[in-house]
Amino acid sequence: MMPRIYSIIVLSMAIVSPTCLQTATATESAPKMLTDSIPYEGVFSFGKNKGYIKIPEDYDPKKQYPLILFFSGRGGAASTSNFTSDEFKTFREKAAQSAYIVAVPAYGSDSWFNESAENITLEMLDFLKEKLSLSQGYYVMGCSMGGGSALVFAAKHKENVKAVCDVFGITDYRRFYDEGHYRDSIAKAYGGSPTEKPQVYQDRSAISRIAALKDIPVLVIHGDKDAVVPKWNSDLFVEKLKQAKGNVEYIIVPGIGHENRIIKNLEDRIISFLGKQ
Repeated sequence: MMPRIYSIIVLSMAIVSPTCLQTATATESAPKMLTDSIPYEGVFSFGKNKGYIKIPEDYDPKKQYPLILFFSGRGGAASTSNFTSDEFKTFREKAAQSAYIVAVPAYGSDSWFNESAENITLEMLDFLKEKLSLSQGYYVMGCSMGGGSALVFAAKHKENVKAVCDVFGITDYRRFYDEGHYRDSIAKAYGGSPTEKPQVYQDRSAISRIAALKDIPVLVIHGDKDAVVPKWNSDLFVEKLKQAKGNVEYIIVPGIGHENRIIKNLEDRIISFLGKQ
């Protein structure tokens, strides 16, 4: 792994159905500010882009804090994402209690973690590294589109990533596209179909990055009733990671589809997994 520069936890979710985002919460009153540009919790700006952040209320600049980089699912924005949803309230509280800073980049509601989305994320990390006291290395987490984003980001920047949590993420974009899922949206983000842009689809698929990911602890979570991002995305990815002798844990949640409530009762498990890395 490359030298660790700052500590971030990234939670990534691939695609999120509209119902996943309808319960997202946003603070309407003026947020309490840590600095002139960063609130303790709320939307912040970096350059021309925005993100969402939650910082422990007892933040002390003399200490160093681990960072969780959280990627939202399709349709997410700075103030509305899986992380800000009602279902993630307990996770938000437990992450803060464990001294984690969580940052969510507004990397494009239909970006599918294309090159532009990656650049926005890196710009946000540089901004936060300059403004906050962060520990070395970071964690990556995401849901749906964000789950796949978390895995690919971790593979491409593994020198700084301590662990990944992928919640019902997409791992093979060519197969996902060929099965008829979100074809117009994905083709627009990648500049064409898999036939027209095969290298892009390969580069943005975690299934093509097993060699890099086998060296990073990975927690995968998927519901067995998911009809939006079929469970084969996680099944196949975990199988290949195990074949490569990777450090992976796989939680299959019975009776749950593509829903934010999948996180219920798994908050401690996720925090524990990240914390021991």
